[in-house]
Amino acid sequence: MQPWLQGRLAFSKKTSRFEIPMDVRVLERMTPVEYLTRYCIISTRRLAFYRRHFNKVDKDNDLKINRKELEAGMRAVHVDSITVEQIDKTVEMLEINNEETYKFNFKIFAALCALSERLLYPQFVTEDTVHIAEHQKEKVEDADFEALDWKLDGCHVNPPVKKILYML
Repeated sequence: MQPWLQGRLAFSKKTSRFEIPMDVRVLERMTPVEYLTRYCIISTRRLAFYRRHFNKVDKDNDLKINRKELEAGMRAVHVDSITVEQIDKTVEMLEINNEETYKFNFKIFAALCALSERLLYPQFVTEDTVHIAEHQKEKVEDADFEALDWKLDGCHVNPPVKKILYML
């Protein structure tokens, strides 16, 4: 096994990138799950890390995990630095009906891990590391989210998706 798959997760804003579609009107009818699975770009290395943890919790190897397995996987990914309440809040953002019986595939699991890492990042960054390049968002993402109000003006973005966009 590769050593980088075994170590502690270092929170970073460079391991994933969130994008805004060229035509923002597609956000009007998009669900949070659709947004995250289409517009959350995760580095190959981090995807392998997430895949390892997904496979560990997918006991029946059907490539889908339930809510309890999702929680175990996310806690493993974040080396128990994420609480059940934080996982609940992240999952609630997806507005999934019947989340207790919902089956999460790997793509959703990876997007949730990336989202939770981004949302938790401010809690783990220190004053002496905040300006290090590895802890900054990609320039492309900064440009995408620059003037978000202006980009979404006149567009009736699905409110749960809009909430995620502004949190990023």
